[in-house]
Amino acid sequence: MRLAMAQDVRNATRPYGGYDRRQSTTPDRELAEVGRGTPAGEYLRRFWQPVALAADIKDLPVPITILGEELVVFRDRSGALGLLERHCSHRRTSLEFALIVDHGLRCAYHGWHYGVDGALLDVPGEKVPGEKVPGALASRMYHGAYPVREFRGLVFAYMGPPDQRPPFPDYDFMHHDEEEYLPFCWHNPCNWVQLRENTQDPIHLTFLHSMFDVQQFGDYAYDLPVIQACETPIGQITTSVRRVHDLYYCRVNELILPNIARVPDGIRLGDAIPENMAGEPGRRQAIELRYRRQLPSSHGLGLSTWIVPNDDFNAMHMGWLHLSPKWSEKARADYLATITFGQTGERSYEERHRNPGDWDAWVAQGRMAIQANENLTAADAGIALFRRQLRAGIRAVQAGERPKGMRAEGEGVCQTYGYALTRPAPCLPDEGAEWAAKQDYAQEMQQDILAAHLLPKASTPAVVRAFAPVIQLSQGMLLLAARPGLGVSDAAGLVALARKCPGLSYGSPGSGSPMHIAGELFNRAAGVSITHVPYKGTAPAITDLLGGHIDLIYGVPGSLWPHVQAGKMVALGVVQPTRSPLLPQVPTLEEQGVKGLDVTTWYGMLAPAGTPAPVVARLNREVAAILAEPDVQKEFRAQWEVPVGGSAEDFTRRTRDDYARAGAIVAEFGIRLD
Repeated sequence: MRLAMAQDVRNATRPYGGYDRRQSTTPDRELAEVGRGTPAGEYLRRFWQPVALAADIKDLPVPITILGEELVVFRDRSGALGLLERHCSHRRTSLEFALIVDHGLRCAYHGWHYGVDGALLDVPGEKVPGEKVPGALASRMYHGAYPVREFRGLVFAYMGPPDQRPPFPDYDFMHHDEEEYLPFCWHNPCNWVQLRENTQDPIHLTFLHSMFDVQQFGDYAYDLPVIQACETPIGQITTSVRRVHDLYYCRVNELILPNIARVPDGIRLGDAIPENMAGEPGRRQAIELRYRRQLPSSHGLGLSTWIVPNDDFNAMHMGWLHLSPKWSEKARADYLATITFGQTGERSYEERHRNPGDWDAWVAQGRMAIQANENLTAADAGIALFRRQLRAGIRAVQAGERPKGMRAEGEGVCQTYGYALTRPAPCLPDEGAEWAAKQDYAQEMQQDILAAHLLPKASTPAVVRAFAPVIQLSQGMLLLAARPGLGVSDAAGLVALARKCPGLSYGSPGSGSPMHIAGELFNRAAGVSITHVPYKGTAPAITDLLGGHIDLIYGVPGSLWPHVQAGKMVALGVVQPTRSPLLPQVPTLEEQGVKGLDVTTWYGMLAPAGTPAPVVARLNREVAAILAEPDVQKEFRAQWEVPVGGSAEDFTRRTRDDYARAGAIVAEFGIRLD
């Protein structure tokens, strides 16, 4: 008799229901496999990766495996670094036994001589002894080689298409000359994805690092955190907020695509500025103090780590421990003991069994974790976001596009987003109020860190923090218009012209304005490069467009539509997902094929931060009633504004979402206010 078996039952649904479970045995190969030609392997090959510690490269070739490829790394007698395919092109013996010479190395078996770039410099027996010209074989072939570069004790390699090599990574954490950089390499017998996800999973500090005999991080990890995750221009940040005595401790772990993490130092409470009063609302000096002292002071130290796959089932943590040269020898040793505990499998099984560490947690998921069997929760927001972004990066490479996080030549030092922050924590009446306060702080810090790219930190405005949103009054739209002589009547025509004739220009009322942001988003979405010309207001931009000095303009309909009606401008589209009821005849750029453009303006009512909730609620009700009056709605529409209304909570979400989104956009495009 044949038993009927349940299929794809992820979880048991009754006590002692282990027999009911039928879990998947198929890993997510799109993300996990890293060999040449695999989706993730090709994606990772587009970036520079650390492959070895410089201290390990002495007078012999060092065999390594990176992204499934067997290689040797070496330093020849001239001091030049080389990274070659491990097996000789002649009879395939291993070059780990090769003889290092003045320029490159010679295979131990038959003496084939390779340069650091893979050039075949000599093939003994292929040419007449004494001749200086290479033999026929040497003149037409190269051995497989990759470019390498040494930086602060790490050896980096680029293993992608030679004609797509990006600039060497240049992040701010690579230039903290006041710190000591201690290179490290930790080996792990498991897939790279489950390793990289660890830093985006901050809730595990409360359990893995706190409930066994070894209390690895002490007070910093006991409290259950509020966790939020959001994208940055180069990856993502996962924010966790915990109470530490009378402080809220906000830890912002950063993931830089595709496989870098910045884990801020959070061990030394005294350096996190507990006296900072930035939490007091409405005080300009407090706001400035936050940016002048709190953010910069806690941005350094900690760890900077790459997860580099050796193959599908092994990967390395490689990077730097950032140490302070001011520490005593004991302080330095104590710090290293704390931060490195449980990061390798070197302890005995008995020790690891009684006090497991990170290494045990990620290796115990299996050589290649099967994500289909997981049950993610809200605390796993950072992990879910990473997987989505990883998949998007893989598919961008497959489509021949530049993936997120890929830097272009000449962009300069890239600012990163990992921080450790504190704020005085008030005494709150219950757990619900405490949880809500942590959520507000986590979201606020994400917004502040993203927005810090827009202005100098000491003067960054804090609209979300300093005010209590009451109600959104109205929403306005932006219009893209062209001069008639440009010869385009829609977005498709503009895109075609911009690709055919570089040098088009658009005007805006100034750098950092919504119109400027709309123009840059159009460039990105359409894959064109239309030059931004900032003006001090809309009027001079209109004058120059009418005079033929610029080609396009972004603006509000109140300024542009009269010129459209007079035939002096051509309306190409509105910069929002749906048509406006005020101009239903004008199509959106979205429906014309330029996707993802949503730049609108709004008017709203805000009260000072700290205004009692009942007062905010009453104001909201009274103003909503006024907005509903027909005469008021008519007047708003006459000003090219659509009345909105809604709750205070709706408006709060709108302001926070806009603030965070704008911060990410201005950081991505390097926008600065005039």
